[in-house]
Amino acid sequence: MGLKIRKKWLQLQPFFSDFVLYYKQSCPMEGAESMQQFKHLPINHTEQLSGMVTFQPNRVVSMALSRNEHCQMTLLAFADKEGVSEESYPGDTFYYVLEGEMPLRVNGACHLLGAGDCMAVPAGTLHAVGGGPAFKLLQITVQ
Repeated sequence: MGLKIRKKWLQLQPFFSDFVLYYKQSCPMEGAESMQQFKHLPINHTEQLSGMVTFQPNRVVSMALSRNEHCQMTLLAFADKEGVSEESYPGDTFYYVLEGEMPLRVNGACHLLGAGDCMAVPAGTLHAVGGGPAFKLLQITVQ
């Protein structure tokens, strides 16, 4: 059975190679060849991080900027009254508020972070985010 599959692949391989070449030429991804760890980030122009993710009613919208075994970077937009219930992460987590005000509850204490504020939460620490007015943030978790 393996020999038949290999023969079929050898017959189809030129077609797939041509398709991939056509796709790369027809649908170029800006800087895709040079970006190994990041995605969804501008390469040949500047852009505001807060403008890269939009609010949607009754939702938490997320966009992964990088995700590997050691680091996850995510942009998040929390609609009014949306939040993430108490949880912990296996790595240290850094929160940077891009827009609005973010309630962050850590070990029973509530912190209100405004645009431009940041705070880190140690690995394994229970914490909750949101539940107030709409806000946007950059979350980075490093293991």
